[in-house]
Amino acid sequence: MRFYKNLKSNTHCVQASLKIVLSELFPKKKFSFTYLDRVTHHKKGRWTWEGSGLLWLASKHVSVVTVGDFDYRKFAKEGKKYLKNIYKEKGRFEIEDKMADLDFEQKVAQKLIRDKRVMLVNKKVTLKDLKEYLDNGYYIMASINPLKLTGEKGHVGHTVVVLSIDDIVTFHDAGLPAKAYCEVDKKLFSKALNDFIAVRNR
Repeated sequence: MRFYKNLKSNTHCVQASLKIVLSELFPKKKFSFTYLDRVTHHKKGRWTWEGSGLLWLASKHVSVVTVGDFDYRKFAKEGKKYLKNIYKEKGRFEIEDKMADLDFEQKVAQKLIRDKRVMLVNKKVTLKDLKEYLDNGYYIMASINPLKLTGEKGHVGHTVVVLSIDDIVTFHDAGLPAKAYCEVDKKLFSKALNDFIAVRNR
């Protein structure tokens, strides 16, 4: 599997992870960061939420599943009120509000829940779930809090591409710092895991 690094701005882990996965789904095509910024609605200096990317992937005629305890239906209806209820960590809502356009993302969620091409699985994620999709030929982009891997406090949104799960979890981390074939104890990775996107060719 090819490896792509985050850009110097350190706000393109989603796009770099997409490039890694897309190199497997569409090996004869090239997808620039500029193009992926556009289809994921990335805004300069901000984080990328996954909703726009899910809709775009579905338009490419691939199977798309997102698994996590984030309830898109409630977010589509309640917006920031829902986020304030679920983000219990001190400062979590404030950093999300600063780093993302939450009103825009609510509108994306309203489109997403109507789009039958994307399977929304609303549940607390386990590594068992993730491994089942890997074993069934899906490519996995996992959303993690990397601070959990280093024992630090707080929240940072980050996306990695999971390659395998045994006693350790092996993944491509676009960074920064970027590192291919990272290896982390599965119990530690489980603590950092928030949700994941699974995609494969139909």
